[in-house]
Amino acid sequence: MAGISSYCRTVEDVQTVIQHAKLFEGDLQPLSQVLSFVPRTEAQGKYRFLELDPTLLSNLQRGQSLVFRGTRGENAVLCTHNRTYDVKEAETSNSLLLVPDLRWPAQNVDEAGRMLEEKQDLLENVQASEEELRTELKENLACCINGAWRFLEHEYHFRVLSYILNFVDENSWPIDKINKTETLQSLAALVPMDVLEQCFSWYAEETVTVDKDGETLYRLLEERICRFLAEVLLRQAGKFNLKDFLSSWQQSVPEGMQTTEKYLEGIALMDKNSKPEVIWYFPETDLPEDISERIRILFQTRDKWTLDEIRPYIQRLATEKLNVNALLTKHARASSVSGVRYYSAKHAK
Repeated sequence: MAGISSYCRTVEDVQTVIQHAKLFEGDLQPLSQVLSFVPRTEAQGKYRFLELDPTLLSNLQRGQSLVFRGTRGENAVLCTHNRTYDVKEAETSNSLLLVPDLRWPAQNVDEAGRMLEEKQDLLENVQASEEELRTELKENLACCINGAWRFLEHEYHFRVLSYILNFVDENSWPIDKINKTETLQSLAALVPMDVLEQCFSWYAEETVTVDKDGETLYRLLEERICRFLAEVLLRQAGKFNLKDFLSSWQQSVPEGMQTTEKYLEGIALMDKNSKPEVIWYFPETDLPEDISERIRILFQTRDKWTLDEIRPYIQRLATEKLNVNALLTKHARASSVSGVRYYSAKHAK
């Protein structure tokens, strides 16, 4: 570089270094280069070496991006467009240097690279790939408003859904023959169109049926609507008489839908041993992400759980390597009572 004088080693200098390094001349390539260190610049401090497995390397070679994510205090993760990997720190005794214009014996090196930057705050801070993040946002009924993701306030969410269900009822449409265009146009004066369209997409899906004008008709999603309306009822009280709740719940859903206790998994708990039987709001989404803390709260709430009861509260934290059974084996104690398998706290008396 300009302003920096080059240092030329003699053959004797090289031989001395080889001896100190305990190497043999015959093991070396017939090419030597002198490295000169210059003052560290801000740009130089931005780069790090990264060793990739064949799959990740192939992704880069196909033009895909790899993004590190995580805020201060969190472990960093590496994300492709659809997968998330933990990043582990490892020590090595060899230092690696990024050297421009380095020549390799009998090898030409083609340099190519590109950097893709994601500007949205969620992508920068959430430890997930873009595809995983979008899927999770959709599954959790997040609404994109003017480019920003928002969760609708519960009462407003209920009001928008009620507009849609009431309009369907007023038109006496079967729950699998909903005209989307007419619904949206009729309700546009009550709800902003971007919110209305997204809310409709959460609770209805296309069918293969078309109306007389050739327009595709939609079907209301029974499980999602039943679950949301169950939450509306359960949020209003503490413990609810189970029989009364089931009756009120069935009356609240559109005609043609059938409620079932299975739709309550992950949002409510029932005690069928009490007199009368009761149910109360207990959403999985309110539990901590840390598996140990989550398990502690679950067994603090209820001493013993069957697998079917506890699965909805563990499933989201399961991985390919640790499924629900493996997580329970690691964090809970199993026992059998009258042929029924129960799980309790690991160190419970």
